[in-house]
Amino acid sequence: MKIHRVINASRLLKAPSDPVPGQTYEPPPPVVIQGESEWEIDQVLASRIARGKLQYQVSWKGWDPDPDWYLASNFKNAPLALQHFHNAHPDKPGPPGRLAAWIQAAATDQVALDTPDDDLPTQRQDNTKMRRRRVTK
Repeated sequence: MKIHRVINASRLLKAPSDPVPGQTYEPPPPVVIQGESEWEIDQVLASRIARGKLQYQVSWKGWDPDPDWYLASNFKNAPLALQHFHNAHPDKPGPPGRLAAWIQAAATDQVALDTPDDDLPTQRQDNTKMRRRRVTK
């Protein structure tokens, strides 16, 4: 009896970090913290101030690119990712005013309490431009 070591191509899978076109894989499940689903951040991509509130754009571990912007208060459980981003990009808006409290809460394995100023940056950037008035004669 001869046995050929042939495998059908449909049985082959590439690594999840480099999928074959059309291959789907299950993204990692969320972690439940105090009854809320949370996902792991791969890296913080950008920050901005919109309507006076600090927002971040992030890439999530195991998920496709996400073009959405999220309020800073959504990242209380990932303060070191925010700190790393602002250390690498000091010219970008932020960091959150309560980042030090979030880092301290994470270090002691506590949950940072919600406050109204969670989404406010420490450095305010003046995005308004002065307009010249036309002098009419």
